[in-house]
Parts: sequence; C-alpha cells; structure tokens
Amino acid sequence: MADKGKEKRDDKIRVIEESPDEIVRLDAPKRSPVEKKGMIATEAMVAQISEEDEKVEKERHFDPEKEWIDELEQKEASAVPMGWFVLLGVGLIGVVIWAAFQAWSSGSKNDPVEITGSQGLFTDKPLGKIAEIEARKAAEKHFDEMEAVVSAFLSADSVEGKAKYVRHRERVLPLMQQFYRDRPLEVAEFKSTKEYRITSLEYRPFLALKIEDEEGEFHPILVEDTKEGILVDWESFVCYQPVLPESYLEERPTESVRLRVYATPDHFYAYEFASESEFACYQLSFRNSKELLYGFVKKGGVLDQKFRTVFPEGREKKRQPLILKMRFLEGSKAPRSVLIEEMESKLWAFAKDPAKVASSEKGE
Repeated sequence: MADKGKEKRDDKIRVIEESPDEIVRLDAPKRSPVEKKGMIATEAMVAQISEEDEKVEKERHFDPEKEWIDELEQKEASAVPMGWFVLLGVGLIGVVIWAAFQAWSSGSKNDPVEITGSQGLFTDKPLGKIAEIEARKAAEKHFDEMEAVVSAFLSADSVEGKAKYVRHRERVLPLMQQFYRDRPLEVAEFKSTKEYRITSLEYRPFLALKIEDEEGEFHPILVEDTKEGILVDWESFVCYQPVLPESYLEERPTESVRLRVYATPDHFYAYEFASESEFACYQLSFRNSKELLYGFVKKGGVLDQKFRTVFPEGREKKRQPLILKMRFLEGSKAPRSVLIEEMESKLWAFAKDPAKVASSEKGE
C-alpha cells in the first residue's frame, strides 16, 4: 500500500504515453490573471531508484522517487514573462473539446454543443483575435475551477468529503474507507500550482499538476475533465495497493494481483524463468518500499509487444510506473520471480473505470 502517515510530497508526476503539449511552471507570486508568470519545463521528469543518481536528482525540482514523470534533460527552464494564458489557452483547448465531445456523445448528436471560445477550431479558418481572447478567457476560467477542486480535495477532513472530488467514486470510496482505517487522513491547505502539464491516457486528456500547500509540501495530482466536472485521481495520488509489497512477497499468492510498480528492463534469468529466449525480464520496485520483484513476460505475444512499446530499443534503462497483474507460479522455487499476465495501465491511473469495463464485458 501507499506510505503511511503524512510525509513530504516533493513528488513528480510522470508522463508515460505521449509527449506533453505544454509544460508550464508557475513560479511567480500571485498576480492578476493575464500577468501570471510561468516557466516552460523543457521535458518530462522521471523517477529515480539508484543511489548513484542522488547527486543529480538533488538538483531537480521533484523528488523523483515517488511519482511519474520523465527525466529533465536541461536543468534550466525558459521564463515566459508575458502571455502565459495564451499558452495555457492553447493547451486547454484540447480539454475543452474533449468535455464538449463527452456532452455531445452522451446526448443527441443532432443537438448543438456550445464551446465558448473554441468554435473556430472546428473549421479550417484561423481563430482570429476575438476567438483567441475568448479561448484565453475560457482557459483562465477552467484553470480557476481546477484549482478550486484541488483545494477542496486537499482540505477535506473526512473520507466522504474527499470522495466528492474523486474519479470513479462508486468503486473508489470503499477503497478510501479501507485505506484510511490504517492511517490518518491528510489535510492540506492549497497555496499554488507550481507545475502544470497536459498528458493523455488511452487518448483521454488529463492534467498533471504539482501543487504546493501552505506548509511548503508538494503534492503530485492527476485530474480529469469528466461529465461530472473536474475530478482528482485518488488512486494515483496515494499510490493505492491492495496489498503491501512486503506482504505480497511473504504470502506469494498464485492468483493474479494488481499492483502499482516501477518497471525497468533487466536480465535476471533463473529458476522457472531461466530461458532468455522464452521470457523478457523486468525489475519491479515499489513506492516507499525496498522490496524488489522480477517480472517475466512471455516473448512473442501481445503483452510482450505492449512492453516493447513502453520500452523501445535504446531505452532499456528507462523506469516506468505501470499497473500490472502478476502472480507467483504454483510450486515455484524462485523467491522473487513472478509471471506478468497483463499491463493494465501505463500510468498509476485507469483511463476507464475497471469495474464498469468488467461489467460491460460480462454483459456482452
């Protein structure tokens, strides 16, 4: 499971699937909306695991140990003293369009859908000055709404209070209730958004944020525009696990278990997985745990291809957060080797509610 008690969250939000459209660092004090100052990060950020990288990692803005984000290639970012909302507006247009599409697809396709400030995107005509201003206003409004939701989520002092702002609420609320039985519920007062990026998971747009609270702690948060409004992904926020890594290794279950891991290609071949020609090997580590597993994927299948997409040739040292289904083999002598049966997500979040996906599959 996720770490117990309150701890420093100078975390990173890691983008996996596609390169982000924008990365905006908001380092300036609060200003009027059109004068907000930002920084454009040059690349995504990544999680660290080795002690050798400690010196390099200290120079970074995030503690890479805990969340998801690609490695910074440059240590300096360019300042954007003017026009921050123009940049933000361009990035948020995709989110605005997605929200409109959701509303359109859930209702009558013949009914008109109003998208303030973005109608020009559905034509081959340029936006023009007026449309650009409207897009900027829409982006500003959306950003304020997003910060209000995040603030309410962080400051909620009850499980039910926090659950009002989470994705997949019906499935996640029981997980939250169980999770907070064993640890105190963290409450924080929102101060500012330090970093902002747009990413996607299975072609659905998400907003990945680095939030600073009034105590100076940082919180990586993933949010999504849904038909119910802007919602926070709680599972990735706490790195929810159905079982602690230590307990998993001790119990060695032979039924499939879903775990959030960091995966890196490896070459540990032994016991039942001694054949390098038959299996691909990945080292699996966990947030806030020293335990390691070695996961094996049968080569040549669909799952193997998924892993090759995440770890293309030449990126063997890349470390990725994934949600994997895995199990120990019956009668296995390997103390830390498991068979990986499925890659459920390329982030620590689900694009679609797995409970509803399973229900619809049963109904087919």
